[in-house]
Amino acid sequence: RSSDLMRRVQLPDIEHLRNFEELSRIILEVQEQVHREQQQEMADNGLEEGRSQAGAGAPRLGPANPELNHLQNGNHVGASEESDEESRSDDEKAEGDAPQPASEQSFVLPMGVIARNEDYPRLCKMCFYGTGLIAGHGFTSPERTAGVFILFDEDRFGFIWLELKSFSLYSRIQDTFQNAEAPSREAFDEMLRNMQSWTT
Repeated sequence: RSSDLMRRVQLPDIEHLRNFEELSRIILEVQEQVHREQQQEMADNGLEEGRSQAGAGAPRLGPANPELNHLQNGNHVGASEESDEESRSDDEKAEGDAPQPASEQSFVLPMGVIARNEDYPRLCKMCFYGTGLIAGHGFTSPERTAGVFILFDEDRFGFIWLELKSFSLYSRIQDTFQNAEAPSREAFDEMLRNMQSWTT
């Protein structure tokens, strides 16, 4: 899912990358972090709903009451007391967090991972934690499973399915087809929503 591709993963060096257990450990740690954040988000949403039901006069956490945000974070300085220097530091930090141009790194499939085609790129630009949809014959019992999304270049990406110990390589179609049109953005989004509903 696209939402999973927010979490970039730094692959180990080429020698350690050959060890499937090392790659699996890295991805499962990210997966556990994702689960914790989702549970925290659900708990926070439940807290917000409880407060809203308690009455409009109850204190609210969020943008409407920034002073409470500072207290929640252990900072007892009110929003109006923030110095210009702190504001500048935040701006500088935001600039420093800007994504840098991706540099290629060596890539090799871990031992034991099955690939239908061994002719895959040996350099990649970046990798992300992701989930893939798997199912039984006839698309029975669909479920999402953790894996690694590998961006090789503008035309190719791959996915390592941890549970299946399998690698899939995907390439952009270069051929043109007569009497064929790409689906509209709305139709494509609707298709994705339908696919996601199968696993919820």
